Amino acid sequence: MTLSNFEQNLDRYEKGIIETLRNKYGMGDALDKFLEYHDVMKRLDRFESPEQKADILAKAIQKGIKPDDWLRHIEKMERARRDLYVEENPLLAQQEKEIRRLQGQVTKLQKMVQSAIRNEPFRTSFCIRGKGKRICPRSSYSKPPI
Repeated sequence: MTLSNFEQNLDRYEKGIIETLRNKYGMGDALDKFLEYHDVMKRLDRFESPEQKADILAKAIQKGIKPDDWLRHIEKMERARRDLYVEENPLLAQQEKEIRRLQGQVTKLQKMVQSAIRNEPFRTSFCIRGKGKRICPRSSYSKPPI
């Protein structure tokens, strides 16, 4: 049996999953299935043996679970675990709040920059703050040139 270029670049763990899918489950398209679920396999930890991981993958395929649905479920579980951890640690909750505030400021600045790029007239309240300076355009900039 010849190995494809992709299969040659897999590590022993991933090759073990594919071989188990081929031998134990008779999947002739084991490599194709593995490629389809590759992002999921990358997100899952490697505590199980390749045989156990192949069993999990085969059950998911048999149940008709799509890779996108599986990834969304993984993200949902990680988010729930992170939220629980944040609730237990008040300092992290405060940092999360500060991050959301800063993200809002970044979004506001991005919108202002995009309006400047599109050559829309500046509003007189358009000011940029940074490094202890406040830069506001002169009022003559707020009007289009004649």
